[in-house]
Amino acid sequence: MSQFPVDARQLRALVRHGELQRVRHGAYAGALAEEERLRHLQVLAGTWPRLHSEVIISHATAAACHGLPLFSDLLTRVWLTRRLGGHGRVTRRLRVSLAETAEDEVTSIAGLPVTSLARTTLDLARSLPLRRGVAVVDAALRRGLSRDDLLALAVRYPRRPGLGRAVRAIGLGDPRSESVGESESRVVLHQLGLPTPTLQFEVRAHGVLLGRSDFAWEEHRLLGEFDGRIKYDGLVRPGQSAADVIMAEKRREQRLRDANWWVVRWTYDSLNRPEELARTIRAGFQQARAFRALSDSPAWAEDGQPPAA
Repeated sequence: MSQFPVDARQLRALVRHGELQRVRHGAYAGALAEEERLRHLQVLAGTWPRLHSEVIISHATAAACHGLPLFSDLLTRVWLTRRLGGHGRVTRRLRVSLAETAEDEVTSIAGLPVTSLARTTLDLARSLPLRRGVAVVDAALRRGLSRDDLLALAVRYPRRPGLGRAVRAIGLGDPRSESVGESESRVVLHQLGLPTPTLQFEVRAHGVLLGRSDFAWEEHRLLGEFDGRIKYDGLVRPGQSAADVIMAEKRREQRLRDANWWVVRWTYDSLNRPEELARTIRAGFQQARAFRALSDSPAWAEDGQPPAA
């Protein structure tokens, strides 16, 4: 982050020639990070020297520090917490909350005071919609935080706004979810009252691993994939073209079908239209049942080919 003394005209020239990139008013960098999390941390680095010494990095900015899931609409501001005393503040670039914060709820990251992993998770689970809150809890549990740690911290502040939602998110948390989309899918499936799937299910035939699926309803022989991405080891290799990847995925799906599994996929659009997702899953149950009946028919079994129409 550049803060060397130059006059305004020199600074404008450096920016115009691409030698400096503006991070925020009064703060510049040689280049803006491509990754959203790192760009937000650049904004934090440019903002921190101007802040009151008693504030603590919290909420979405603390999530960026801890490597928790991020949501673009929250990253337009640097999020901070001030211990009791003083007042909160919200500006276009800054959000300062006023909240009691115990010493064991603060850690140091790169020399800066940041709310602990547990406190950050609880703050976000309180303030975010349930789907997002569960995604944050899942990520924290993957990092080794325990459900008991989160619940013990929640008990400290029984009157905090959103605490009920946070406790619900903690109850739904599962470290096996590997992405925000998978976490949000689980919440929607739960809210729809659909059968609870097995997560990260490995499909094997004769001891050979055919692949791993985000979700599986084993009793229905149905696999579910968020965003149409099947997680197979080695699916994408250096030097492969998009056509190679697509054909590899088709071959893998055919092997799943050969092992009598049916596959359904959905995207974020489906999560935002939950009844559509419910129809997709229920139709998948029916299709999987019909597929099993067909594959078990004598005409199919005779030569491994589908029976003639």
